[in-house]
Amino acid sequence: MARFTLRADNFTQVRLAYGEEAAALALDELAGRVNRLLRGSGSATPEPDGRVDCRLSSLAAMEDAACADACRAWLWSLCAAMSCLPVEAGEGNVLLLLSGAWDLPPPSVAPENLRGIAPWQHETVAGDADRAPGSRAERYRADMALAVDLMSAISPDVAARPDGDRLLLLWQPVRDARELEDSLYYEALLRIVDRDGERLSPQSTLGAFERLGLSRVLDHHIVSRVLTELELDPDVRLGVNISAYSARRDPWWDDVARRLRAMPSVARRLTIEITETAALPDISAAVRFVTSMKRLGCHIALDDFGAGYASIRHLLALAPDVVKIDRAFLQRATLDDRGRGVFTHLAGLAASLAPTVIAEGVETEDQAALCRSLGIDWQQGYLWGRPSAGRVWRVAGDWRSAAVLARRSAGHLSVAPPAMLPGASPVAAAFIGPAGAGA
Repeated sequence: MARFTLRADNFTQVRLAYGEEAAALALDELAGRVNRLLRGSGSATPEPDGRVDCRLSSLAAMEDAACADACRAWLWSLCAAMSCLPVEAGEGNVLLLLSGAWDLPPPSVAPENLRGIAPWQHETVAGDADRAPGSRAERYRADMALAVDLMSAISPDVAARPDGDRLLLLWQPVRDARELEDSLYYEALLRIVDRDGERLSPQSTLGAFERLGLSRVLDHHIVSRVLTELELDPDVRLGVNISAYSARRDPWWDDVARRLRAMPSVARRLTIEITETAALPDISAAVRFVTSMKRLGCHIALDDFGAGYASIRHLLALAPDVVKIDRAFLQRATLDDRGRGVFTHLAGLAASLAPTVIAEGVETEDQAALCRSLGIDWQQGYLWGRPSAGRVWRVAGDWRSAAVLARRSAGHLSVAPPAMLPGASPVAAAFIGPAGAGA
């Protein structure tokens, strides 16, 4: 006999936004789903405070590896998978974001060896404290409706869905203004369409996922797709954005790390851009994440430098390989002397923090020349290439700078991958569905 508890971390928000009855209905459906999953080997009972008490009478699934790591991995997979499946809450569907804890672990596992399982992260959104309760509830419902709608697009089997691929990846090069045929890498830019084929604002969509605490599931999906592109083309170098909330080494990254260990050449051609749309919730965890990704061979970039939340102290701790100056500063630099002075200062500061600096939003020859006069040769913007859905890196000439980033970052990172760890990712079940489904 073993016992564990699932807790809907956003139960209070769901209750305030949808009502007591709707929240209880959602929790009942969740408990029923867990009961069907256990298939008679246990039971799940919902509680009024947003918990689901679960009892396991048969531990057949764990008999081969009844250890603390196996128990944590199993419970993490359960929390992640169930959280990604919408449940009914009155007039709409919601996602209940689950954390878990073993109250009575399997007999062979010492309770002190187990910690709570928390796949999700929730932060107070700037400005929410000033909003009226009704306004907060309205925005929560809007965010949740968008997330529920798009969660169906986060699946490995895009072609099987009647609405096609609604999460589009466009590619924009980072060019060398001195040698236009050279690219540092191509950045993956997410574009989102609704069921009618109309484009949605990426900023508002990503903001909704961050406010709900769902940014890591979206980031995992996009990173996995970029890795597939790198595996298919041995010459291309690609960049991918992740939220600050995703910059922590946890089981969401296990399958990504496994792929990178298996193919070190892929890791060396991947740049992970940490965006500053939200503050890093845990700088120590972010440093551990950056260190682990660098050890695998990846490069780390700080995106939107100057416009976000990262302090100089945080940047020194993260030691990124690349700093990308936010486009707004370059636009102002061409308007007046004050803007030019600010941009000049930022360029010098960025160069002191990372071996490679990129200017974003370069749209005119004058802007490109200003950047070059400050030593910023790597540039990104419409002047050097608009975002394209095609694999534009297959143009002759891009292969010539394959080692540019590695050369410039020499001494700043290790590309020797550690030994491969056995076993599969504990979160794979959240994306591949029932046994035998998916790829």
